[in-house]
Amino acid sequence: MSGVSRTILLGDIGGTNARFALLSDGAPSHQYRQRTNDHRDPESAVRAYLDATGAPLPSIAVMAVAGPVRDGRARLTNAAWTFDPDKIEDELGIGRVVVVNDFAAQAWALAELADKDVRPIGTGAEVETAPRLVIGAGTGLGAAAYMPADAGMGERVVTGEAGHATLAAADDGQEAVLRPLRLSYGRVSAERVLSGPGLAALAGAVAEMHGKDAPGTTPEAVLAAARAGDTVAGEAVALFRAFMGAFAGDLALVFGAWGGVYLSGGLVRAMEAELDAPAFREAFEAKGRFREAVAAVPAWIVTHPDPAFLGLARLARRLGD
Repeated sequence: MSGVSRTILLGDIGGTNARFALLSDGAPSHQYRQRTNDHRDPESAVRAYLDATGAPLPSIAVMAVAGPVRDGRARLTNAAWTFDPDKIEDELGIGRVVVVNDFAAQAWALAELADKDVRPIGTGAEVETAPRLVIGAGTGLGAAAYMPADAGMGERVVTGEAGHATLAAADDGQEAVLRPLRLSYGRVSAERVLSGPGLAALAGAVAEMHGKDAPGTTPEAVLAAARAGDTVAGEAVALFRAFMGAFAGDLALVFGAWGGVYLSGGLVRAMEAELDAPAFREAFEAKGRFREAVAAVPAWIVTHPDPAFLGLARLARRLGD
């Protein structure tokens, strides 16, 4: 590691991978990916990153963590790392460390995305001053809202644990497929269905309902089977799309996200063709007395390859102001 510089370390850290980059002028540079379990803690991972890339010791670090953040501290949901900014500052000699939820980074990115970075799902009319919502599906499920500067208040982000809210059935068919999942989990949260493992579990539940073999135990296998014409996998994908549409529409109402809903994450990109369908919008808009209001909300699939770093860079620049 070399001396301290006026650069900012960006970290996007999940239970599987820890990705780092440096921000000075322009776009993030010195990007590097490591396996999270190859290191005992974030401090050793940062040291390995700086040694491997020859990057200078940053003056500020902004880290997005796949887990809840309380009082600026966090613990990964699916790994043993804990994040204490004071400890990281002391051990590494970084002047300031800021830890945010991973979906906070995704939400900050919403203010940076260009038309080329998204693909619309249906139509809608964006209200520029209204909240915007990002929902991300991959290994897990999460959501966060970006609030533009308005009424004398600066821009801000609101996060939570929306993926762990109870998943609701909108009709008898959805209720039927949730029953075997409740036997397995007791309670079915949204993440139990609207994630990579959730798609595989959904296909297993559909297979059980019909007395057939499951089309696979991974989301990749289920998607491949659906695209090859397997009826169980096809039904599972259709149910996933309907559940995702309803969930996204519900959160649009919760946050008043008249500025739009953005779907992000590895699973979303893998299912881009399946989600960009009228059936998604129908489930999204099926809100009874509020159908007209939600029908006006635009929805997009985020196609930008690295929205987390995009959002972290925006947040980092704000910290430097």
